[in-house]
Amino acid sequence: MSFRDEFIELAPKLFEKELAKSKAQEEARQLIDDFFTSLQTELEEVLDVAKNNFEIRATGSGYKVIVRKLNDSRLELNYKDSEIKVKILPYGYGYEDTLYFHDNEMKYYTTRLQKPLNEELLTYYLEQAFKEPLASTVK
Repeated sequence: MSFRDEFIELAPKLFEKELAKSKAQEEARQLIDDFFTSLQTELEEVLDVAKNNFEIRATGSGYKVIVRKLNDSRLELNYKDSEIKVKILPYGYGYEDTLYFHDNEMKYYTTRLQKPLNEELLTYYLEQAFKEPLASTVK
């Protein structure tokens, strides 16, 4: 084995933690992307006819789900490397949550619920933003 090959093999070991962190953060962004892309796909027909009254859109650093017909109820996620900010706004008012990246576990955890980021948590946020407004409007 040439030193070049040895160097290529050993250099990543110098940055194992940084590489693992980068991969975990990318996986979290992919989870969020997949969740909202799936919503867009499954609700495509509704989004087309609702026009500006119902949006699911990527913002470059996250996603927004806005249902103006439900008094501007919305869910917003904005991610950075070390944190994800979440706004849960049923009827346009609500609360924020922040998920911080924990280096020791290589996962994002909520400050409010102390739960890791996963599809179940994203579904929980969606429910908090829209369940009650939908139930009181669509009967």
